[in-house]
Amino acid sequence: MDITGFLVGCLVGIVATILSIWYHANKLLAEFDTFLNEEIQKRKDDVLSMRVEKANGVYYCYNNDNGVFLCQGASMSEIDQAFKNRFPNQKAVISDGDDATIDELTATLNTIKK
Repeated sequence: MDITGFLVGCLVGIVATILSIWYHANKLLAEFDTFLNEEIQKRKDDVLSMRVEKANGVYYCYNNDNGVFLCQGASMSEIDQAFKNRFPNQKAVISDGDDATIDELTATLNTIKK
């Protein structure tokens, strides 16, 4: 066997190895991407996005996606308890509402955390 045949064989082997690694890496990435998307969807289903409005000293919370009423309360702790009573297996995040209302609730949360 001459040197040219040997070099061609090595080159073919290297290319085949690289293509195999590339194929398996892409397959793993696709599986991981599918897994991540499923987990993200599960988490999205567990968390409701809320819009908060304030009227007459009461905070009214609505589903930000469809406008359905979720709960109400005069304080953040009342909102939290009312939400937990109605949706015990879910969590919520305030994602929309009047800036002043959100600032009030945020200030309340910061006070509770301290």
